[in-house]
Amino acid sequence: MPGAAVQLLDLPEVEFYMEPYIPKDAIVFLHGKWGTYKTPITLNIAKAIAAGQSEIFGCKLAPAKVLYIQADTPKRVIVPRMKQLGVDVDNFDFNFS
Repeated sequence: MPGAAVQLLDLPEVEFYMEPYIPKDAIVFLHGKWGTYKTPITLNIAKAIAAGQSEIFGCKLAPAKVLYIQADTPKRVIVPRMKQLGVDVDNFDFNFS
């Protein structure tokens, strides 16, 4: 699609699970250096969305079912972190890849 045509697209307003960072109808990937607390931060965000909290870190949330896919950390490392955070929320599912 040419750039001029993209400029003319009439797009619907974006809805968010976590405004303005996690849009609905999207897959979110997060990457960064080791040790920058990506896992605890994203687990807390996912838990808050799944638990129906109204906000986290000053951002509005929309409650929803969450699938958290853990792809770069072994179970023996991530499971103790998850237990420590208390991720026993019904709308919160995990996939260890």
